Amino acid sequence: MLDIVWKGCYWAGVMGEIEQAVDFGRYRLLPTQRLLVEGGVPVPLGGRAFDILTALVERHREVVSKDELMHRVWGGQVVEENTLAVHLSALRKALGDGKQGIRYIGTVPGRGYQFVAPIAGVAEARGPSVGSLMPGNLPLPGALMVGREAALAEVAAALRSAPLVTLTGSGGIGKTRLALAVGQQLAVDFADGVWWVDLTPIGEPALVVGTVARVLGIQLGDAPPLPRLVAGLKGLRRLLILDNCEHVIAGVAALVVALREVAGVRVLTTSLSAL
Repeated sequence: MLDIVWKGCYWAGVMGEIEQAVDFGRYRLLPTQRLLVEGGVPVPLGGRAFDILTALVERHREVVSKDELMHRVWGGQVVEENTLAVHLSALRKALGDGKQGIRYIGTVPGRGYQFVAPIAGVAEARGPSVGSLMPGNLPLPGALMVGREAALAEVAAALRSAPLVTLTGSGGIGKTRLALAVGQQLAVDFADGVWWVDLTPIGEPALVVGTVARVLGIQLGDAPPLPRLVAGLKGLRRLLILDNCEHVIAGVAALVVALREVAGVRVLTTSLSAL
């Protein structure tokens, strides 16, 4: 089991250059058609609000500063900061952000905003999605790595030799991006798919096993959850990416110890601290 301290990375490219839709919650974002739909019905959304949403989804889970958003949405125009706030408020209202405990757009005081809901790439009429080509649920990548090929290769090599690799480091430096990039690179090595589990929404270590089982489609029934999950994974060749583990680290640690019984499973975790 290896812990790799990640110092940060540089990224380039935008999702808007990829002709794919993105699913999150009840919604589907169609960037090439400039549409947001809910259950197949277009959601009324102004052009500025749509641009803000697209910009945040492209940088999924990264903090996007107010200046970056204003430059992206208004270009070289001079606008007041409260103008951005008005369009963000309209966007949150359209999404029902905060209702029934569902969050899409987070505010990071003094830094900016981030899109916090899980996303997944899906197919548009223009062609197949990444996820349709192989098993798993890797979200559509929002950016490309630049100048970090060595780090990508290091983590990929570590996963080929160790059952567990943890990416540690401070928040906002790109641990999730690196983990997803590794998953994309190693997808061909895992016949039963690469599966990403975002643990941010759960608040108790005891909920880790149930959350992972739901993502993997494993029915736990009335059996003890951890042994049932382990049994459901035996005989399979899978990579599990457990993202944002620090607040439920005891539950994650118990899970990965149990998964040592499953020879075909590798686990890549991201956390502020080592398991």
